[in-house]
Amino acid sequence: MMEESPEEAIKREEMIRMYHACKEALRIIGDVSMATVSTPVPPPVKNDWLAGGLDNPRLSPPSPGGPRKSAPTIGQVGSSGSLGSSGVSRVPPPPPSSGRPAPAIPNRPGGGAPPVLPGRPHG
Repeated sequence: MMEESPEEAIKREEMIRMYHACKEALRIIGDVSMATVSTPVPPPVKNDWLAGGLDNPRLSPPSPGGPRKSAPTIGQVGSSGSLGSSGVSRVPPPPPSSGRPAPAIPNRPGGGAPPVLPGRPHG
């Protein structure tokens, strides 16, 4: 018969140890999985019926950017990409706060007042 080399014997023993360790780990995982009971998460609480958000000290104050609007669903968006007859207009998001002040808005010619448009001729 052929004789097993010492390197092959060590390799075989390590393989058997790894096999038994994996088998024991799978048994533990199975026990934990069978003993774990999961319950479905309840639906989120809608508290928009509350008149004042700050009356209840457990509620957090509103965000500095104001209330967020949800994105329109596919049924609200028309084929041209604009919103349908729902009358909702898109508002640009607030500028990101970078720690430095925003640049000043340039003045309009004529002192900032809007120009006067001539009236329509009556005829």
